[in-house]
Amino acid sequence: MVNTVRPAPNRRNQLLAALPAADLSLLAPHFKEVPLGARELLHETQDEIEQIYFPHSGMVSLLAVTDDGEAIETAAIGSDGVIGASAGRSAAPWCRCQAARHGSRHPNSSAR
Repeated sequence: MVNTVRPAPNRRNQLLAALPAADLSLLAPHFKEVPLGARELLHETQDEIEQIYFPHSGMVSLLAVTDDGEAIETAAIGSDGVIGASAGRSAAPWCRCQAARHGSRHPNSSAR
């Protein structure tokens, strides 16, 4: 299941918006809209990716975690991106993904 929160008409994930209608209709049954809370942890370093997220609004930080537990932001993903796209590969994520700002997203729980 993919989680999403119904965005305002001008606040949609640009990757999903760019899909042909026929392709999007195949994916849509797997989407669920959910809120994205500030500092919400989407996945941790080395954890199995269970959901793929398509942010509609807000911002998600990709954080590299040092050996002593310090986190350093290496990238930010907004409504033009996706979090967890490597789920189809067997590699564990190299970073922690954590919401930087409130927003909404479509998580897709069928990442396996």
